[in-house]
Amino acid sequence: MFITSPGLAETDLQAALEEKFGITAEMWPNYDAYDLRIPLPGRRHWAVDVKDRVNPVLLARSLTPFRNEPPYDRAFLVVPRYRFRDNEAYGRQFRRNLPEDLADRVTLLDDRAFLRLVAEEISTPRDKAGDPRTEGGRRA
Repeated sequence: MFITSPGLAETDLQAALEEKFGITAEMWPNYDAYDLRIPLPGRRHWAVDVKDRVNPVLLARSLTPFRNEPPYDRAFLVVPRYRFRDNEAYGRQFRRNLPEDLADRVTLLDDRAFLRLVAEEISTPRDKAGDPRTEGGRRA
């Protein structure tokens, strides 16, 4: 089995955003264009697709571009942290197999790293916010 607990990882991330930051993420917008649409200061939005896949190679090879409706400013693929703990090469294997046309369009992060990035984004003035391509604290 390649996929576990459909919907649980998404609802866990939604609950964490609400609890930690008071952010109400829209779930499965526009009939599941992606999993969460996260509103941020400055009328910006991040699109998040949450995947709990054991095999990062199959995940990368099966990934398709996020739909553009509803619109978003950045796209993230979020994987539960334990996948990176179970396979320390998860991010490297994913990147090595990601189609070139998607490499600059989506950022892979574990759920904890994503929540840290949200914290940084809402606490950093917009003109000082960077564009880190990180994964669990490492460059992705």
